[in-house]
Amino acid sequence: MNQENIGKYIKKLRKENNLSQEKLADKLGVTYQAVSKWERGLNLPDMTTLKEISNLFNVNIDDIINGENSKKIKLNNKIYIIVITVLIFLILIGIIYFSKNNTYSVNDIESTNNNFKVVGTFIKSNNKTNLIINSVDYKGEKDNTKYKKLSCDLVEIKGNSKEKVSSCKSITNSTLKEYLENVDIKMDYSANNCTMFSKSKLTIEIQAELENDKLLTYNIPLEVNKNSCS
Repeated sequence: MNQENIGKYIKKLRKENNLSQEKLADKLGVTYQAVSKWERGLNLPDMTTLKEISNLFNVNIDDIINGENSKKIKLNNKIYIIVITVLIFLILIGIIYFSKNNTYSVNDIESTNNNFKVVGTFIKSNNKTNLIINSVDYKGEKDNTKYKKLSCDLVEIKGNSKEKVSSCKSITNSTLKEYLENVDIKMDYSANNCTMFSKSKLTIEIQAELENDKLLTYNIPLEVNKNSCS
């Protein structure tokens, strides 16, 4: 799965329907900045928005996830036409076979930590699983503490061990809310199966360092629908 291709496909659908980023944002109930980030491959729409885009443009969600990859071929004579026709026939057979044997399951990411709202997407096919975190918002009690340094990691926990699988940009002299609002949090994780949720746990760890070098850790466990890895 390629975020840039998905963004280009959304942009193509928007332009084909003569919509500006602002008008598309209004129809989807999001900001035009969100649409801009999708089209630049910086973020992905959540599951609800993907469904709305699918309904709005009358395309399958699978088409959006796969992006668009087409080539225009000029045919010069009948021989080329015959060759290309045969190739297209074989490709269609392959596409039909692939479609029957590869299905996608798309789910939103949630967290059991009510102090944080996580926006992300969990996409599972027959042979690959992708988890993408687009943003994290702090919803807890007001905290005006200016931390010396803030950073975050996506961590996979297996038993008593843990492994950092992705990170986001760190920042200095900031409150927790300011950090999450201003830093472009983009973390992703790919696996050949659903091991990250069936055999281990994924959590976002935010490290907050105080002026006295004391380190605080905010843990944000991630969850998807229980049937997503079945």
